[in-house]
Order: sequence, then structure tokens, then C-alpha cells
Amino acid sequence: MSERKCCPEDYIQFLIASPGRFSCAEAGRVQPQTAEAPAHDAFSRLLTELGPDPDALWREAQALLDPAADGVLVLDDSTLDKPYARRMALVGWHFSGKHKKVVKGINLLTLLWTDGDRHVPLDYRIYQNGGPTKNQLFRDLIRAAHARGLKPRCVCFDGWYASTDNLKELRRLGWTFLTRLKWNRRVRQDFGPVRRLQDAAVAAEGTVLHLTGYGPVKVFRVVPPDRDTEYWASNDAAMGPLARQRWTEASWRIETCQADCPSSRRWVGTRRIGYHRRDGVARVGRVVPAAPRRHYRRNRMSDNLEVSVPPRARTRR
Repeated sequence: MSERKCCPEDYIQFLIASPGRFSCAEAGRVQPQTAEAPAHDAFSRLLTELGPDPDALWREAQALLDPAADGVLVLDDSTLDKPYARRMALVGWHFSGKHKKVVKGINLLTLLWTDGDRHVPLDYRIYQNGGPTKNQLFRDLIRAAHARGLKPRCVCFDGWYASTDNLKELRRLGWTFLTRLKWNRRVRQDFGPVRRLQDAAVAAEGTVLHLTGYGPVKVFRVVPPDRDTEYWASNDAAMGPLARQRWTEASWRIETCQADCPSSRRWVGTRRIGYHRRDGVARVGRVVPAAPRRHYRRNRMSDNLEVSVPPRARTRR
């Protein structure tokens, strides 16, 4: 078996130095002009052999954690758009919060640690249709974090993961959580009848309710100026509005971290979470130049905005 001409560090250095192109062809093109310089096929074989390795990410992130800091664990998923993929591994149909519909892409669950200033990705899982559900991957990430000795002040996550089994798992681990509940969750107030959450008298300072299937939770009613009413719930009965707001702002850190890696223009891999793979992300997106008076949609699952089409090149016979 022939020896590798490149190593993972070579590709990482290329990712750090490259301003916008991350393909294997570009990595081979910028190598020093020597007889032993690796070609693009060497990088392709390297990325194919190295599969996703969450443990490698944890080894890198472990040195950046401060056990004495008031850290918060934030878990969320993001869909990396791949509208033109046909035979690309790991690509499936997932709901995208950006497009507000089901799109074709790679769904990635990320576990982030933050103290308000620093944001360190700790772990990730790739969701695939037909495999473990998102809730199962959620519990897998939480158990792995607990086994590694993490002691967060709070665990924040989206309402998609606020299932009864997930909340019970966090209670079993002895962790405090903060999540959003949907308006139609069944609750009971002061031993009264079971009703929908939106029909209960929930104060902005927090109201203790009995969540069906789980137990007592403290629910905060939040009315943003530009969105619908939100209901934030925690198993910490002593949590106040200021603490709730603090952890809520911390939970948005993962949104900005994911937004730094836009998947629609020249994005090829979540460099911040250490996931690189040729069969899924090592591609370069292309932007179609605009031309007047002719419009079409690049893909039925792409953005709703119509994009101008360049005039066809005339060929001579």
C-alpha cells in the first residue's frame, strides 16, 4: 500500500489559509511545486478515509474549557443546504428554519459550551433519515457530556427537543434546563383541570405549572415585539426573570456560530465544529451571474427569490 502524500494537518492548514475556496482541487493547486507535492486525488482519498470523529473535536475543545467559569451547554441543529446534490452522502430532506420548509441538505446537531464570551463546540452528531431520531441523538450528546465530567449551570435547547423523555433524562442527570414549550403543551395549574399552555395564566416573572408527563416546571411568558408569544420553561423553581434572560441570550450563541458558516454561498464545511468530508461538504457553491428580463428559479428547493439567468452562449456550427 502506497504511503500518503498528505496528512490531516495539511488540509487543516489549507482551510485556515484559504479565503473562500475549500475544494480538494484547490488544495492540490496551491501546494508547493515539488516532485512530492500531493495532487487533489490525495486530499480526496484522505477525506474519504477520515470519517466524522466527534472524539477528535472533544480532544481539541477540552483544553479550552474553564471548569471554574459559569458555562452553559447549548444544543441545536442546523441544515446545511445542498439543493443540487443527487448522490452525495449524508444528504437528505430536512426542515430548515432559514427557508421555513423542507430542503435537501445535511442535518447537523451541535453541542456548544459558552460562558458569554467564549464559544467552544464540544460535540456533534449527524442526523440521517432511517437512523436514530433527533431526540435519541439529543440524549446521546447529553449523556456523553455528563460522562466527560461537564457541570453546566444550565442546558439550553430549542422547543423541538423539549420532549418528555429528554426532560426526564436531564432531570436524571441532575442538570438545570431552559427550553421553549409550544403553546399547545398540556399543563395543570393549582390542581385544576388539564388545559393548553396558552390558556393558563402565565406571568412574565414565572409561574409554576405541572407539565403533563413530566412534573412541575416554572414557565415564563415572553412577548417579543416582532414574534409570537413564547413560553420558556425550566426545572429550576428559583430561577428569576433576569436569570432566564441571561440563559436565553446565551442560548442564541449557537445561532451566531452557525450563521458564521452560511451553507448557500461558498460554504463547504463547519470548520468551527471540525467536520470535513468530501462526500457531503467539500464542494464550492456557484453564484449565477445576473442578466435582465429573464428569470428562473435555480432549483425548486432553493431560495424563493427568483434569480436572473445569464444569456445562453451562442455556438457556431
